[in-house]
Amino acid sequence: MQTAFKKMGFILSGTTWGVLFSFWIYGHSLQVWGLTGWQQISESLLILQAVLFFVFAVFRKAAKTTSWSLMDIITSFLGSFSILLFIRTTAAGTSLIATVVQIIGSLLTIAAIISLNRSFGMLPANRAIQRGGMYRWVRHPLYASYQIFSIGYIINQPSLYNGLVAVLCLLSQILRIFAEEKMLLQDPEYQAYVKQVRWRLLPFLF
Repeated sequence: MQTAFKKMGFILSGTTWGVLFSFWIYGHSLQVWGLTGWQQISESLLILQAVLFFVFAVFRKAAKTTSWSLMDIITSFLGSFSILLFIRTTAAGTSLIATVVQIIGSLLTIAAIISLNRSFGMLPANRAIQRGGMYRWVRHPLYASYQIFSIGYIINQPSLYNGLVAVLCLLSQILRIFAEEKMLLQDPEYQAYVKQVRWRLLPFLF
């Protein structure tokens, strides 16, 4: 019974990712055609990372252990999808520097997704410890790249609403990090990894 429940949860989680990101990809694909220059590059990279999210979420490894606590489900959902809540306040970004910051955030996100590969997932889980690629520098590079993108976005599309979305994204990622590490620290391999890579999100700060 428990095995069937886990299998159903695995399928539903992948389906949720697929449906939400399919709508998001479609919406942003329509926007790209009306943009030019750096802003078009930025939006195109968002579509690419959404496609990678979808592929690796659907074909992810089965987890050795997974947390199904309600709090972890909520924070994982917010951490995964709150970045999609940003809305445009202008037709195009007004700051080239901010747009470049968005592009850097997107490129780092793509690199982190590729580094994580099929160990990608939404809920706190152990799908094998990743040490290569972006994971050589910080323990949660994917969440770090979200914050870089958010900084560029709220400069380009300033509003109280977008600022609150950025705060929600940051807080949910921090809670998500603590939940994931609480589980992963039960694995001796992750304990060794923590000694090797000190910083969770941002070198010298956190």
